[in-house]
Amino acid sequence: MDHIWSAITREVDVVTIAALADPEFLAEANAEYVANRTGINTNPGGTIISFEKFPKGTISDATRKALDLENGGDWPDVEYFSQDAYASTNDDYLLSAPDSKDTFDHPVVNPNWLTDPRDMEVLIAAFKRLRQLFKPKVVQPALIGGEVYPGEDVATDAQIEANIRRSADTVFHPACTCKMGMSSDRMAVLDSKARVFGTKGLRVVDADSFPKLIPGHPQGTVYGLAEKIAYEILNGN
Repeated sequence: MDHIWSAITREVDVVTIAALADPEFLAEANAEYVANRTGINTNPGGTIISFEKFPKGTISDATRKALDLENGGDWPDVEYFSQDAYASTNDDYLLSAPDSKDTFDHPVVNPNWLTDPRDMEVLIAAFKRLRQLFKPKVVQPALIGGEVYPGEDVATDAQIEANIRRSADTVFHPACTCKMGMSSDRMAVLDSKARVFGTKGLRVVDADSFPKLIPGHPQGTVYGLAEKIAYEILNGN
């Protein structure tokens, strides 16, 4: 599994990281950072990050129920950030398989993105919500012109879906390839102590161990998992 995002692009009347493409601006920014550790070079790239649980009625009751059942009723549905429009959990499993016995041949990789209709429903809803963020009057002074990408003519659900399928990408949070679960689960690779079923002395302790990809940045959860498994190892488990 991975987090999938799709973007909306607006031109803004404020200085952004894109200004670093100007050699003169870049030189000044570098000098400021070296001298004072201040300025645009201290910007990690995503200055605005927020999470949202959709308002009632934004997605279907069936999808709402499924998300709450899988993720818990208090977990967010989506993340918005200033570089990219969306990142959230997808329910599709990546398939990687050898194409031949030749080690020089590339494997067949099918990420299975957006094969679960709930993922597309959530992405379309997030796309519409993001557009709403640019509507308030307080935001207008920072905007130049209309929507640059994909353009305001992309309006219906079908058009939005086509755009998402054409442009969606990952934010490089791969996880769940060694799912933790019950031994009776044919998809599970690890037990609750991260031990690989059918082996001895082998554990997997990273994002691969997740049974489900959390709807947010995984690193903090990886730390928590590592502490849990370290405790198990130190206690002879």
